[in-house]
Amino acid sequence: GLRSMRHEMAAKHPIEAMQEAWHTQKWGNELHHAERVFGPGTAMRMRMDRAILSQFQRAPGLASDFVGLDTILGRDITVGFEDILDVPETRTDTPVETVHDALDRKLGIP
Repeated sequence: GLRSMRHEMAAKHPIEAMQEAWHTQKWGNELHHAERVFGPGTAMRMRMDRAILSQFQRAPGLASDFVGLDTILGRDITVGFEDILDVPETRTDTPVETVHDALDRKLGIP
């Protein structure tokens, strides 16, 4: 029969799921290592830095790059598929939303 588009959009490739799990596991290992070597204060500081840097965003309608978060997680020194081929500015399937449209939507203005 025909496959539904919803299923294809929701289903992730198994390797993508493995990569996401690897990043989570790597962060947990780094926290555990820092706590064992330097004490619980260091692990708490790492968690706090990550929480602060993951909340920092640009104005509505503008893409947030999370450069600080990428730096403390070590993602700034690797080049992946998403860095080259999945740039949002070059994609044709993503709608372009202006800053004014985003603020109108956020404030509930029709």
